[in-house]
Amino acid sequence: GPSPVGWPATTATAATATATAGGDGCSTDEEGLLGLCYDKCSSLTNGEYPYRQSAWTCCQTAECTKNPFEMFKCCKHNMGWCSGFDIAGMHEGNKVCPHKPGACAADEELFLGMCYMKCSLIDPTLPYRVGPA
Repeated sequence: GPSPVGWPATTATAATATATAGGDGCSTDEEGLLGLCYDKCSSLTNGEYPYRQSAWTCCQTAECTKNPFEMFKCCKHNMGWCSGFDIAGMHEGNKVCPHKPGACAADEELFLGMCYMKCSLIDPTLPYRVGPA
């Protein structure tokens, strides 16, 4: 819809694939798992549990889930829907749901799979996006 007078238009663009060191199409502050990009476990756990095992599980070693009895000793779980460990990297916004590979430009934020100009740039008093307009 039209933008309020004096505000820049909010135009959505598709997130574009980006090359990363991991080659998974996720942003540099993210890791890929099962076709989605998540915030890195190493960032979420201050390096204590750097290996992602699921949307909600980060582990100390890559092998700790082979023995289900050991999983609770070497893994940390933080379940939530688009919260806890189930979030995209902070470059995409604050507590944004995991997304398909691709990233927004530095002055954009991801919302429902599309990139929009950051709300904080449009109006610093309203920094959080809750809808596409």
